[in-house]
Amino acid sequence: MTRPFMFLIMMIPGPKNPGKKLDVFLRPLIDELKNLWSVGVEIYDVYKKKNFQLRAALMWTISDFPTYGMLFVLSLLYGA
Repeated sequence: MTRPFMFLIMMIPGPKNPGKKLDVFLRPLIDELKNLWSVGVEIYDVYKKKNFQLRAALMWTISDFPTYGMLFVLSLLYGA
């Protein structure tokens, strides 16, 4: 991917991370990504002059090991 198509969703600092309340921060993002993957959003393509269904997916995350642990537990609890 080229730089214009990459963006940072959020950054949580280490010592002040939300811990077990991480799901409060991630739930809206997970819901939106599920919707963008299954339903998508209708977008207008200026070049082709027609609408198309845009879908999106989270390809990877970069985390330290404590965060991997928190995300793993959340995936077991919520199946996300």
